[in-house]
Amino acid sequence: MHILDLGNNSISAGAKNIEINLIKNDQEDLVILELKDDGKGMSEETIRKAKDPFYSTKDRGKKIGLGIPFIKELSELCNGKFEITSEVGKGTILKATFQKSNWDLPPDGDLGGAISGLIAADPQINYRFCYKINKNELKFDSIDIVKELGNVPLNSPEVLEWIKDYLNQEISEARK
Repeated sequence: MHILDLGNNSISAGAKNIEINLIKNDQEDLVILELKDDGKGMSEETIRKAKDPFYSTKDRGKKIGLGIPFIKELSELCNGKFEITSEVGKGTILKATFQKSNWDLPPDGDLGGAISGLIAADPQINYRFCYKINKNELKFDSIDIVKELGNVPLNSPEVLEWIKDYLNQEISEARK
């Protein structure tokens, strides 16, 4: 759910490209979650405020996004660290690290569902997803799927279901 929430922040920021990397290393006892976008970016003041759970750029009548404060808190709880860099007009890079063996680190969840959910939210964005566990790696780029589909919409239910299943199957294989 963290990936979905953070990806939706990038969508709201007007990103045309979103890159999500999830890297796991047993030897280093490390998990890295990195999200890069080319959205509107944030000033230093906005970055500072975005870490506060009581701050939101969203209309108060709408859902308040807690993605950044939650991932920051989780990384710190799991003996990791949280970094966010951004440049107005250029985009944002968010990086959270976690101790892989930490008791409080939640399982991955439905990663294929999270990525397909982001695509459903805005199929015009180019999504790149990399899942790496030790030496096994899965790379996904929505541009490749668009090229194969021709005139079939990327957000059609059948395509979204295929993307979800494909990613979850490949992630399962990478874990072996």
